[in-house]
Amino acid sequence: MHYGDSSPLVWQRLGDLSTDLFAMGLHREPEDPDDVPFFLQECRRKMFAAAYRNDKSLATYFGRPPRIPLQYSDVRPPLDISDESLMAEGQNMDAALSSLDENGWNTEQKIWPAGFVRVRYIMSHFREEILELSLGNGRTDTESKLIDISHRCRLTWESLPGHLHYEPGCWETDRPPTQCLMLLAIYLDYLNSEFHIQRLLCRFSQAATQDLLKTSNQMLTTVMILIKQHSLTHKLQRDYAWIPKVLFYGVSSAGVLVTELCRSMRTGESLPTSMSRSELIRNLSVLISYLEWVTRPGDGNHAACSEASKMLARILDEALDPQTTSSNAQSSQPILEPARNEATLGPVEDQLMLEPNVTDTLPMDSEAFLDWFDSVDWNNPMGF
Repeated sequence: MHYGDSSPLVWQRLGDLSTDLFAMGLHREPEDPDDVPFFLQECRRKMFAAAYRNDKSLATYFGRPPRIPLQYSDVRPPLDISDESLMAEGQNMDAALSSLDENGWNTEQKIWPAGFVRVRYIMSHFREEILELSLGNGRTDTESKLIDISHRCRLTWESLPGHLHYEPGCWETDRPPTQCLMLLAIYLDYLNSEFHIQRLLCRFSQAATQDLLKTSNQMLTTVMILIKQHSLTHKLQRDYAWIPKVLFYGVSSAGVLVTELCRSMRTGESLPTSMSRSELIRNLSVLISYLEWVTRPGDGNHAACSEASKMLARILDEALDPQTTSSNAQSSQPILEPARNEATLGPVEDQLMLEPNVTDTLPMDSEAFLDWFDSVDWNNPMGF
């Protein structure tokens, strides 16, 4: 059985995971480390780190408080060593540990699975702080806290070992595509944290808008590489983990950019100098097309991809040809509504129709689009 990332079952299973995690005591370091084998200590750390990161990712996606708060944990990040080294003994173990620097990173510039888990665990600490400010009770010092989080997040990112920083050219090297994908995912995680910080800062200062647009453009450009490699790399074409990444990172950033494009076309104002209008339109078109074909009726994320592509397409059409869009909006069948051909309808989620009044109002500023994106129930998408 396949179900999408927005399914209530995902949130339910995250609850089961967090309950089991705390029940097993994986959120705490052993009281006496000498009584616990080294490999078991590291396995416990990796399990907690992976669960903690997934919790923050899903909490961000659902817009709900995280279930695994760090304040109740003292788990250190897993060491950046190979899985084989966990089972080593004697001189082999000493050699593996001696290859680490004082912070626990390997100095041989090798990429291990534990390194990915370690990076995402460390960077997710900032996501928890962002969620607290976004979803918690209002505070008078929210703006200064956001600026501080952004500063510390950037410093932490820049302090990571160079071989864990994503470079677009890595796909042209002999590096395995799966490693390139993970490096790209880490980079998108970092950009997404900055994206949410700038989104919140926009509530306090319009000056943050330029930073939000810049980050959104970086995210969308990176997602374009993700889409390209998904299409070209045969080994990764059956990896359904790509789809949530496009939804998490691509749609939110595209929403900010397409609404800004629409606003600039209406007012005649130019886009920021760092953004190319033609490139932006191409990227938005590619994303919309990708969302339309990447899933089939019955797939778990079909509803989310379908509705997101329709909304993005509507706003892009409004930006490029407002008269045509206005005319279509007055037609008897809304653009956002699927054709009512009962003979071709698939599973229940494919029979979900948007109400006619959905097309009457489009989210024409970035915050309105993001509010729409946050509020839509993808399992029953009744629209904006």
